[in-house]
Amino acid sequence: MGTTNNYKNIKVQEEGRLTIIYLDNPPQNLINTNIASSIKEVCLQLSEEDTCDVMILASDKDTDFSQGTDPMLFTELENTTNIKEVQQVIDTYRVANSISSLRFPVISALGGHCYGQGLEIALASDIRLGSTGSKFKMDQVSQGIIPWDGGTQRLSRTIGLAQSLELILNCQEIESSEALSIGLLNSVAETNDLLPKAVELAEQILQGGAIAARYAKEVVLKGTEMTLDQGISLETDLTMILQTTQDRAEGINSFIERRKPNYKGE
Repeated sequence: MGTTNNYKNIKVQEEGRLTIIYLDNPPQNLINTNIASSIKEVCLQLSEEDTCDVMILASDKDTDFSQGTDPMLFTELENTTNIKEVQQVIDTYRVANSISSLRFPVISALGGHCYGQGLEIALASDIRLGSTGSKFKMDQVSQGIIPWDGGTQRLSRTIGLAQSLELILNCQEIESSEALSIGLLNSVAETNDLLPKAVELAEQILQGGAIAARYAKEVVLKGTEMTLDQGISLETDLTMILQTTQDRAEGINSFIERRKPNYKGE
């Protein structure tokens, strides 16, 4: 069994090189400053200590993944018109960048409702799994604001410009089947199978080389903002670096010897 650590409104379970973060602010898992600061703290810790090769984001027990931002944010914003103070308040709630900047793969297991900032956080992960009962909505415009935790940028990069504008402007709710069809989700599982499927996927990734997985994530994501030639150049550079690692040698030897590789992340 792994270890479980409790932070403010999240639980962190560590199973070897797999880390699972459970949002724990029932019943709606509204994103408050506790969740935001706790996730940012854990992400920073995992990056500095290099103890994780795959992370899963999920909701605790049978709650929604997240129905969005705690209304307390808007109460705080109503009390100030100073631009710097507004920025400071919003920054305390922002969390998506801390997730997207992680070098290792991040999987989101999205059960129940995934609205507003909850969806923005999910978009910061690399792979998104939903359940048959999942529902998704980017509803900030109906509240007189816009998505502000990276959603305006990550949504269009994930499902395309036209689909993104429709979801953002109409604030429409879509079910998991439609989310899958437009590319918002990678796959859909039965509700009780959602987390086990996410763990199974994480374990499959862990069987590969951790360094190669990180470089693969880096080149794919950075390549979307490069020309084709620049992307291929980065691909070549990272391939050359991988040739110098012990994991690459282990990969070759295990193939020749017809056995499972024993990667050590070196």
